[in-house]
Amino acid sequence: MSLHGKYSIRFHPTKLIVACADNKELIFYTAENSSIPFSNWRKEVRCLPLNLVGKRVKAPEWNINGTQLAFGVGDGTLVVWSYPKCEILFQRSIYVRFDYRPLMEWNPTRPNLFATFLCDENQVLLCDSSVGDVITTIDSEGVRAVNWISENRIAVSSFRRTIQIFEIDENNLTINRLVKEFRNGYGCHYLEWNERTQYLASVGGGRINIWSMDHDTPIYSMKTLEVDEIHSFAWRPCIGNGEEKDGIEMARKSVKNFFFAYASISNGVFIWNPLESEQQPRRLSEDTDIGTVAFSSDGRFLAAGSRGKLMIWSAEDWEQIDTHSKCNDEITDFSWLCTKTSTNLYENKLIVNHGYGPIAVLEYAFEESEVSDSANQILTESN
Repeated sequence: MSLHGKYSIRFHPTKLIVACADNKELIFYTAENSSIPFSNWRKEVRCLPLNLVGKRVKAPEWNINGTQLAFGVGDGTLVVWSYPKCEILFQRSIYVRFDYRPLMEWNPTRPNLFATFLCDENQVLLCDSSVGDVITTIDSEGVRAVNWISENRIAVSSFRRTIQIFEIDENNLTINRLVKEFRNGYGCHYLEWNERTQYLASVGGGRINIWSMDHDTPIYSMKTLEVDEIHSFAWRPCIGNGEEKDGIEMARKSVKNFFFAYASISNGVFIWNPLESEQQPRRLSEDTDIGTVAFSSDGRFLAAGSRGKLMIWSAEDWEQIDTHSKCNDEITDFSWLCTKTSTNLYENKLIVNHGYGPIAVLEYAFEESEVSDSANQILTESN
């Protein structure tokens, strides 16, 4: 498969569908099963409305069930399309700054509800694509980040060095109230909620804090080894480790649920686990200028991208299993597709988005017993 132009690309959350967006069209690629090479996936093209043609489309994001696709436009417009009909459900010029990811968050259970905000402004907008409009606003001084923590609660990081938890009235979505406030002590530009442990991670000022709704101070906190700001952050997903039946308290005691990866501008890639005995970050790479770090959707791999270099580690033993150095452009983000095609065989596809260069698609397979040896399992690479 070959894509020419400045595309943004994202895998569907539940189906074998890839959405690609540029300044004139949306392209959808589909396949019957994940073992089909990406170059053989079927192509379907939908032209953008005339008022959007010529404006760079950025950062597509599927909603929770993959029935809607949101993307930002270079002039600050936010657009939501239905899928597969591709009807515009929401289009509004709210002057959100879209870089490589939109400043918006889909609700984790309500497929029509999402939040968006203007960076460093004083409002979070709650929008409903079923009515195509903003339904309510949340006031918070100098918004830096938002993250849903339940279907009717949202965390908001503000310039006032606080993290505020707002609750939306379940029967009237236009009503919200402040229910919790954490004093963070510094600016926070990453928020990530973990449903299994019911904890919230905040990142900023060279520090990672882990918060519980039952406490007013962090339950875990780590100052990074360097003075640089953390440039990218990821919490490893832990899927199907047998603890679901034991509830939240057992999940909070499991080391597997507390692996964090982060990258600094000048000191490389690190992992940190507050439940490990040494409780100190471990450096995986000294490569600098890391654009992004991301775990695979099944939590088995960690990828990091710098300018011109892609690195992949096994999250089982943190051994580096692959390195690619084929592009001089900055790697801006990743999109993963992980499927189990037989008893112990896993098919993986990794989309690597570059700032201005080609889109790389890595396809590889590995057996469950060979995670550490999967470097020799790389199958193909497409541009």
